[in-house]
Amino acid sequence: VRAWGVRRDRPERGIGEVRRIDASHVNRFGRTVRFQLTDARGTRYSLTAEELRWAINGGLENRTLWSSFMNVRDNGGSFTFSGRGSGHGVGMCQYCAQAMALRGARHEDIVRFSYPGVTIIPARCWLC
Repeated sequence: VRAWGVRRDRPERGIGEVRRIDASHVNRFGRTVRFQLTDARGTRYSLTAEELRWAINGGLENRTLWSSFMNVRDNGGSFTFSGRGSGHGVGMCQYCAQAMALRGARHEDIVRFSYPGVTIIPARCWLC
């Protein structure tokens, strides 16, 4: 996190040993969108989930957090990041959709795969 702060010229450049990582804002879908990091001096730093992902990915060799859709567990001296997804959090992977289409899947089936439980209805033209 410190190295990321240095590269970005952000206050995190002076962060001490991280003692806590807390979810500080969760959106209406249950996704944490902002985290608060507290260092050993008690200084608090607020990062969006995406910023935290970038900071962690910049500091870990051979490890990658693919998405900012994550939870953090404090293990008393270390942290475990778990989550899901690999993108923007909007529900459809463009690469998966393309692969399904190339295998002959109908567009309706691709949408249903990405958004389970969705009901597809014909659009109405409000100008007609």
